[in-house]
Amino acid sequence: MGVATRFLFAFLLSLGVAGAQQLVSPPQAVGVEGDSRSALFFIASRSMQVDDNLRASNLTSVRSISLRRNAAPQGSSTPQGCEIELSMGFAVATLGTNMDNNYASGTKKIVFTKKSVMLPDWTMGTRSPADFEFTLKFDSAFVLDPKQVPLWDMKSWIYFVDTHEFDLFSKLPPWTSGELPQEFGRGCATANGVVGYELRTEADATTLAFVHEVWNGPSGAPALAFLGFQDPNLAIGLCANLRADPAIVVPLGATDGFGDVTARATMPWSASIAGVPLFAQGLCLDATQQPLRFVLTNGCRTTTPYVAGGSGPTTRFGITRIVARIPYPIVISTTPMPVLYAQ
Repeated sequence: MGVATRFLFAFLLSLGVAGAQQLVSPPQAVGVEGDSRSALFFIASRSMQVDDNLRASNLTSVRSISLRRNAAPQGSSTPQGCEIELSMGFAVATLGTNMDNNYASGTKKIVFTKKSVMLPDWTMGTRSPADFEFTLKFDSAFVLDPKQVPLWDMKSWIYFVDTHEFDLFSKLPPWTSGELPQEFGRGCATANGVVGYELRTEADATTLAFVHEVWNGPSGAPALAFLGFQDPNLAIGLCANLRADPAIVVPLGATDGFGDVTARATMPWSASIAGVPLFAQGLCLDATQQPLRFVLTNGCRTTTPYVAGGSGPTTRFGITRIVARIPYPIVISTTPMPVLYAQ
């Protein structure tokens, strides 16, 4: 581990992560698509997820949940109407196939009264993972209790055989990702175009990786990245503003003839550095620029992964899923559908 990487590791350990207003559960699903899929709406169905990740989160209430599709093309998933009712509550210690009995006494609350909902057009494929675009906004908020494990319970009625397939994890992913990179600002113009930059983070059971990518930079030019923890949006006399505080400077090597370079840096994974917000930006030497012979890229924000990838039992997801679909038997598993909770 180089000097810069050792410093970054120490700096990340010193940071606290601010309380969030939303939560992706399970955390393995952040930036990673599941290996399977589930047709949630099938004639008449009921799906319940008991979620210990939500209990342990910083959220104090839930005002909506969002699900995401399986990213592959779904040729028969045309826009269709269905009816949905959603309840939340707290779970008993021992779960069973009688779903009503899985609520702790007196805790069930209907947060989304039965109403017509339009299922979207998923006939075409989308990026992986898909966005959490299927959102149910509650009629009233559900208040969480950190001493009790919450559950959500969705009933649906659909009057045709539907094949809208949602994302599902049937096993732990070997690696996980930080939040999908979000580019902001604009890079300088070079002979190859507008210079761009992206930072991705990945983690397996032992290693955290930072993957830097620069494109359309000057040809054959040294490149580096600034890695920091805020966006100063500061004019420094170059053709673009500084969009990442340079807490760490990472050499990336030289660009190729097209102005592109990709570099990967690693450090040991630690749960202490999970979910840290990051801001980053690239810089390249460019002799054509005056008076300062450098070009800056756009800025990019992401996070470190919230949990490491790896193998093991699916109980590590922290979720129990109970599904009833007419005419099939009720199934209890620890293979979850990813959910985005918002407060």
